Amino acid sequence: MGNADQSFRYPVADKLFKENNLIFKQPLEKALTKLTRNDLNFIYDLGTITDGEAIAIAFSVLDETIERFSTKEGVTNAYKIFAQILVFDFNEKKVITNFPVLVQNEMFTNGVPSAEYDFNILKSMYLKVDSDASIFKEWVKRLDTVNILNAGTIHLKLRDVVLDEAVKKQIPLSLSQNQLLRIRSAQKLEYHISSKQNVPILPFTLGQIGNFKSGLIARFSDSLEYNLTLPDADYVIDLLVREFKNASVDRGKFEVKIYAAFITMQVLEPLTKTVYLDSKFNFKNELIFPKSENLDILNEWDVYQRSQDALFSKLARQISQRDSDAMKEITNTGDIKNQFTKFEGVINKCK
Repeated sequence: MGNADQSFRYPVADKLFKENNLIFKQPLEKALTKLTRNDLNFIYDLGTITDGEAIAIAFSVLDETIERFSTKEGVTNAYKIFAQILVFDFNEKKVITNFPVLVQNEMFTNGVPSAEYDFNILKSMYLKVDSDASIFKEWVKRLDTVNILNAGTIHLKLRDVVLDEAVKKQIPLSLSQNQLLRIRSAQKLEYHISSKQNVPILPFTLGQIGNFKSGLIARFSDSLEYNLTLPDADYVIDLLVREFKNASVDRGKFEVKIYAAFITMQVLEPLTKTVYLDSKFNFKNELIFPKSENLDILNEWDVYQRSQDALFSKLARQISQRDSDAMKEITNTGDIKNQFTKFEGVINKCK
């Protein structure tokens, strides 16, 4: 399952599916044999709307990305696949919950690899279930730990992602087209908060068969179709992506390249307008290397996005850890410990 009008985000999965629409059935079923929980009973036959009560669990692919870094020794290639566990209630005809999933595979090559090489690496991440870089293996690991059958009725959602004007002026066309930077920023933040706090988050974008903004179309073998909508969010996160910045520092035999990501994040209750968190955050990613290595940043936006990813990871951890030094690394907000405490309270209500 994936956005029908967003297939440019996962070209490998799209191509494999078009060539054989059952190609992912075997690796998914093989991965599910490793599921250790015994409270789920999977039925692989086609469903009908007359079958009665039914909870559906869907694998949804969101994105495929490649990030590269070059030195005189060669190129480090980071391949990532973003997916999600989507859970639906057919009686209420709505999405119950969502848990993001991410897998990464780093490969070192002498030079920038060919498109065919990239394709085959990502293909293997879908089809080779025994690999630690298998997206289906990681999906099942996540499924083993999440609360599905007793999911709460209080929902958290990333409501909006806004790019400030400075960002709109600096981003390349590849990230401005189709709102790609907004979408990728959303899915990374969703992933880190969900995985590090073990909380479901209603998706900013839905994978699907239909209108991903309003919900999903459920198709049954008796030819009936029902629109599965999203429940209303009780608490929302609003994200402002601010200008990315970089600088170089000369330290004798070493050079330091600094790539910084900046955001503002709010957590609030829409009904009462109560604000639980409102703070600026930033992270400065320092790349320190000997000048003799001749480090070459092939695409600075790969590094910017990694810096943003690291910021989201650190932020998500501090919601519950609230370590003074770690919090100072990402924000200057004076009462951030109190704000994180309030945010954790919201998260606990949504589990």
